[in-house]
Order: sequence, then structure tokens, then C-alpha cells
Amino acid sequence: MEKEAIIAILQLGLPVALMSWILLSRLYLSGELDPDQDSDEMDDMLEDLGEESEKKRGYIESKWLQFGGGFYGTTAFYTFIVIEFIDIKNFLSDFPGWQELTANGLISLAVDLFVNQITNFVSAMIWFTYWGDEGRTILWVLIAYLGYLAGMQMAKRAAPLAS
Repeated sequence: MEKEAIIAILQLGLPVALMSWILLSRLYLSGELDPDQDSDEMDDMLEDLGEESEKKRGYIESKWLQFGGGFYGTTAFYTFIVIEFIDIKNFLSDFPGWQELTANGLISLAVDLFVNQITNFVSAMIWFTYWGDEGRTILWVLIAYLGYLAGMQMAKRAAPLAS
């Protein structure tokens, strides 16, 4: 149990803390979020921000908000990044060659890529099934949530310093 908790902290808790700190800090510092809001008000505001165009926001922030922002969105977005990174690493290390990739045609390749993106998105949205063993899901969820709260508190503390 202790070993799995350490692994969960390193693989999920700390990255979620860092990601929530970076993403929320920007919103607090820009005034788009108020550090004094309670979590329900913050979730509503993040939902509203997610409906804005990608042109106003950077790509990363827009993607994060598409996942919903907040705890769940941050963890799902981080999981999506991990899944995509692993896919790219596996693709590059086992590159089959252009001839094999396009053997069934470019349309088939495009459809395969699209289906892969949908699969990765769904896997990210059910992130709690991706991390850890089935019997330890609650441990991973708890560690991810604590990481999110830590990142949010760091972001809130930094917001008044910029004022």
C-alpha cells in the first residue's frame, strides 16, 4: 500500500498539483477567477470560460477547459496528455513505415487517427479507471484530489501577491 501511494503521488498527485497551480494561477492573476470564490462558483465560472473561443485562450488552456476545468477536468486533461505521449512514443519506437501506414489508403489512416483520438478522449474522461489497480482506485482518486487542492491553494496564495 505504501509503495502504491508513493507511485500515485509521483505519477498523478504531483503532476495534477503542478498543472492546477499553473492553469489556475493564470486565471487568478488575470482576474478571470476570484480567489475568494467557493468551489461551486469557481466550477460555474470555469464552465463559462470553457465556452469562450480558443482564440482568446491558448491551446493548452482551451483543451483543459474543454475537459471541464476544476478537479475532474484537470485530472482528465493530464491523463489525456499521458495517453497521447505514450501513443506517440510507441508509434515512433515501432514506426511501421509510410507504406504500411497508407496501405489501406489515406482515408483509412485518417479514420484510424480519428478513432484513436476518440478512444483516448474517452479513456481520459474515465481517468479513474486508467490509474492504479482496480482495488486501489480510491487511493489514486484521493491523491489526485489532494494534488488538485494543493495546486489550487498555491495559485490562490500567489494571486494576491500580483495585485
